[in-house]
Amino acid sequence: MASKIEEIQGKTLDRTKTVIHHFIFPDNEDMDSNYAQIYFRWTRQQPECRHGKVRIPADCSLSTCSFFNIFPAGKWNKYADIHTYTFQILLRGSAKIYLWETGFDEEEGVDRKLLGMKRTISDETRLYEFGFMADALDNNIFIVIDAESDCELYGGQVVARTCYEAKPVNLAIGICTYHREESVRTILQQIYTTFFEQSILADNIGVFVADNGGTLTESDYPDRGVKVMKNKNVGGTGGFVRCLLEALEDPNKKWTHILFLDDDIRLEPESIYRTYMLYSFIRPNFRCSILGGSLMRMDYPYIQHAKGERWMFDHVEFGRNGFNLLCEEDLIVNELEKDVEYNGWWYCAMVLENKKNELPLPFFIHIDDIEYGRRMGWPIMTMNGIGVWHDSFENRKQSAMEYYDMRNSLIMNALYEPRRPVEDTCKRVFRHLVHQMLKYRYDDQLLTLRAVEDFLEGSEYFKTHDPILVHEEIMEMGYHPKNVVKKLYEMKASRDPIRKEDLYRKYTFSLKHKLTLNGWLLFGKKELTALPMGCHATHLYRLKNVLYYDPQSGSGFTVKRKRGMAFVTLLRYAKAAWKLKRKYEDTVQDYVLNNAELCSSDFWKKYLSIG
Repeated sequence: MASKIEEIQGKTLDRTKTVIHHFIFPDNEDMDSNYAQIYFRWTRQQPECRHGKVRIPADCSLSTCSFFNIFPAGKWNKYADIHTYTFQILLRGSAKIYLWETGFDEEEGVDRKLLGMKRTISDETRLYEFGFMADALDNNIFIVIDAESDCELYGGQVVARTCYEAKPVNLAIGICTYHREESVRTILQQIYTTFFEQSILADNIGVFVADNGGTLTESDYPDRGVKVMKNKNVGGTGGFVRCLLEALEDPNKKWTHILFLDDDIRLEPESIYRTYMLYSFIRPNFRCSILGGSLMRMDYPYIQHAKGERWMFDHVEFGRNGFNLLCEEDLIVNELEKDVEYNGWWYCAMVLENKKNELPLPFFIHIDDIEYGRRMGWPIMTMNGIGVWHDSFENRKQSAMEYYDMRNSLIMNALYEPRRPVEDTCKRVFRHLVHQMLKYRYDDQLLTLRAVEDFLEGSEYFKTHDPILVHEEIMEMGYHPKNVVKKLYEMKASRDPIRKEDLYRKYTFSLKHKLTLNGWLLFGKKELTALPMGCHATHLYRLKNVLYYDPQSGSGFTVKRKRGMAFVTLLRYAKAAWKLKRKYEDTVQDYVLNNAELCSSDFWKKYLSIG
């Protein structure tokens, strides 16, 4: 990756002095969209971004106080061993250039400090620099350009100098995919263009793609730096493990780190560059740390869905959930440390050392990243400027996920809270069955019961059951959405994205809901009502017939309130609780004693039918 500045200065890699952070420019077609101000902010007049430069009109004030272009000096100082920073911008035109530091104070809120100012009066393109000792900077650094004439910004970057050579890093990128050829093709082309065509890192980055669907062809990926493996479809877990094994056993390269990427993200390649540079200058006490990227929404690209998470026995606690990254206070608070246990594998980097028999558990999908992060126990590094976008999650949950979420979380809780009484697990199962009942998803209860039964078979279950056949059985259970676009049109149901003000809204059961069992004790409204799949149970109050649908795809299915299912739910719970109380302690002991075998390369090679 070469910036305009590097082209002028000469593109050579000085192992004690190197660029660790480039300014990122949005595509010009994004300048009128919500994407643009996650790169730059401006006042008065709108800039234009064309041909690798930003045109800043006279009287426009352009700021890099944004998610992708603010420089988190405080985090870099904590994680990396840096001696000095030099902030450089390449600009043509007359302007005032300000360098600001911003942090957060619990009492005062956002706190800004001016670090320097330069005045430019020139029709020539010139390089302007601000230099600082690293220990003089504690927070986040950004640049403001007040244009006095029409100006052109060609680039900006942060150069770090250390007292020693950067550590050698070879970064493998692992992607698991299943029938998402177009998305994967886009990601691979971005990586190829950025790193394999003209980058000094071309020999230090490689991509491994586990193709679980077996549908990628040679025309779908570049002929350099990318290895695609046809992989047995044992879920996302199996795909990421295949990438791990390929990187660990590559005879042509000793890969030091691996970065997991989802196959359906929108990627900013500079995130990968910053990840590489951070590990190149990492302090010894953070050498084994995981670097996690933020997850932002595609429908509202400035809204952060997660940034580091914690597992709370029966649910995930997301870090910085719902933060508006266009709000300066949210952006700065986003950089404060938060105690998290893992980061989702949509963007998650880690060292490869000693991984051969420390592989993920064969969970197929879901909870695998949670369990692996907790097992590794390494600190989770996060910072503004590293992240990806993903489609919203509210309405995408298949019935099959009810099985995997319950089974895998029971296994994880057995491993990490083995002394927790079985009664807590029974209560957790009961709450889940009741929730499914209140949403009229009675068939999903059968998936929950199947999950409990399979969990109680212990670690031998994964050695004696074919995961492909199990998945086929699971997919046959539950509900099967069909195209309901015509029906939605007739019902005038909204297919608009969820309103921003409703994102991450917390719903609770009121006294009315509690006294009437969410309307179950009252007569129901007979007409069919369309509800998004991600709705809360309170939205079903007194409804008798419901059409669940995904606004994005237009698929859905109908469910109906059946009062007799309240009694059936109690019977189903009683059956599950009886089994849990009989076998729970022995099952927990089995997983504690034998889970290591399920994490070994020998087990996984047999599981994947390779080697």
